[in-house]
Amino acid sequence: MKWSGAVVAVTGASRGIGAEVARTLARSGPVVLADIRLDAAADLAAELTASGAEATALGVDVTDPESVAALVAATPGTQRLAIVAGAFSAGPSLEVESAEFTRILSINLVGAYDVARQYSAAMIESGGGAIVAIGSIAARMPRLRQAAYSASKAGMRQAMRVLGLEVRQHGVRINFVAPGPTQTPMMALFHATSGKDIV
Repeated sequence: MKWSGAVVAVTGASRGIGAEVARTLARSGPVVLADIRLDAAADLAAELTASGAEATALGVDVTDPESVAALVAATPGTQRLAIVAGAFSAGPSLEVESAEFTRILSINLVGAYDVARQYSAAMIESGGGAIVAIGSIAARMPRLRQAAYSASKAGMRQAMRVLGLEVRQHGVRINFVAPGPTQTPMMALFHATSGKDIV
């Protein structure tokens, strides 16, 4: 189904699930590929453009509210948003220091929430929209060596549910999707390193 010309924004669009989401959405209308890895996002935008789609790459750091605000400002009238940006690390809980725990939460929970919050406000002004936040089954199922990641996704799930309840009366719908293990570069690296910290 076409989005009637409306822009679709995807955060974390340069690789893995984010890239596949972007490729799929690009078949239905213009997409903005937002990622901290601007070069990789630009490569994907070039790929999509070559296939006849309309795609634009923007460098965005979801942990920086001003960077998120710039993304929202650059995509006025956006009615569809996919939040895929995230980081992963694994290690024995007794060895994961608070700085690493905080880093994962700042990206997966705080960053994702701020993207959803700022876009929700913009969508309310423009008449509504839909947001899909890509989480993980780790939001519900504790996984060994993944205390930070599991906590971030569990928090993300609840934050999206609460925000969704608050904005639905204004025509904004927020869904949290929790995929299981997916064959992505991140997953391959995790197996290759036997669970060492990765991003």
